[in-house]
Amino acid sequence: MKNIIMTCIVMLISVSQGFSASFDCGKTQIMVEKLICGNRELSTLDEKLGKAYHELLNKKNDKQKKELIADQNNWLIKSRNHCNNAKCLQHVYSARLSELLDGGLSLADLKGSGNGAFCSSIQNIVYRKKAKIMPNKRSLTKKEHTLLKSNPNYFEDTSAYSSGEEVLDIDNDARKEIFTFQIVGPDRRASMSVFSVPDLSKKPKRMRHLFSSDAGFLEDPFFVRYNDKNYMVINDITDEFGGLIEKVIEFDKSLNSYRQIIRCEAKSTINVKSACNAPACKELVGKVRRNANNEFTNEIWPHKYMAPFGLRVFANANPIAADYDNSGTTRYVWKLGREGYLFENIYWAWMGEGTKDSEPYVKRPKSDTEEPRDVIPGYKHENFRKIIKQHESLLKSRNIIKVTDKLPRNGEFFFLKHGGATYWVWGVGNEAAWGKTMHIILTKGGQSQYVGSISTERLKSLVPCKNKCVNKLQME
Repeated sequence: MKNIIMTCIVMLISVSQGFSASFDCGKTQIMVEKLICGNRELSTLDEKLGKAYHELLNKKNDKQKKELIADQNNWLIKSRNHCNNAKCLQHVYSARLSELLDGGLSLADLKGSGNGAFCSSIQNIVYRKKAKIMPNKRSLTKKEHTLLKSNPNYFEDTSAYSSGEEVLDIDNDARKEIFTFQIVGPDRRASMSVFSVPDLSKKPKRMRHLFSSDAGFLEDPFFVRYNDKNYMVINDITDEFGGLIEKVIEFDKSLNSYRQIIRCEAKSTINVKSACNAPACKELVGKVRRNANNEFTNEIWPHKYMAPFGLRVFANANPIAADYDNSGTTRYVWKLGREGYLFENIYWAWMGEGTKDSEPYVKRPKSDTEEPRDVIPGYKHENFRKIIKQHESLLKSRNIIKVTDKLPRNGEFFFLKHGGATYWVWGVGNEAAWGKTMHIILTKGGQSQYVGSISTERLKSLVPCKNKCVNKLQME
């Protein structure tokens, strides 16, 4: 076994000459090794990688050693030796060194301070909406686009909400790829496909598809540049509340597959800045603080897909059971969505009272332009409509909403229980589903009164990914 190991790793253990390296620079024959021997930084990387490789190898049993040796030889032949410049070598060496130092895990699985510092630094770019540092990219040529359209993996859905294509180096190997994406379907999932850039001088008949992958949700994926490397930023659903968070992704090509490595994920926090002294206000403050990692931080306005905020298709987590007028009767409030909604018009179509087991009947509108986003007509919903009108008048009298505003068109609500009573909590405006301020109203005995409000502040930061951070993408 020892002889097999020594034979397979001879390239990594020879005595160096010239700049320090893990092999004998005086005996090197191939161009890649000559590049390494002539570059101090690459020689140092090679030496560090050789050391890390030996240290990891010594920790393995016989079976694991055979696997690691085969993996390292494959990396030498199929990754390192394909490089023809220093930048490419720096990338593949850095990626491989991170894997070996972490026992074969991904960059995103590193729990040291390095990845935390990376996330803290790159968030200044991701959240700098007006001045992102963008990678060097270009549009496709006519010939490239013609070849692209002939590939069966090309996106050509005329119903797509959004799509794009550009040429850039997505995996930081000093070679550009063709990146394409589209957003389709009622849940607005984004998909991406990546192709190699064809050598048009050889008159290729087809474009090679490298891989396809998920690319987030709702918003266009985009790339930012940090420390001479390109990273993709996507939005994705976080949890049952339907909130969206940013994810920073690094693409890495290792052997015959790509890996999508989630380096950072957004973390939202919420602070209560001010609150009224009423007991219901204090109850709401406690609820916000207790739930600081879910619905009060991760939801966005107006695109809310999950309960308790908005719609999925016709109904979601319905009904909302509440004695909303404190009459001693539990009522069942339903929010009804509709199929075929558009990106800019994602609202519930109607709301009203049904039973515990069935939604109220309402004729679906024919188009989004006819969608009233209001209380269902009819006497069964009159009490519900009357109370919302009372709330509307209260908020207008305090200059919280405009005279022309209407509820629920210009606001979201949920129910808060405290001291045996049920309160309405309204968020109005366009800052978020609940706005910067949440307003509390109590309805009892047919009348409504304004109780008070609490103001909040939402903060976002990027933190290292901890779970399910790597997605292997098989190449064609």
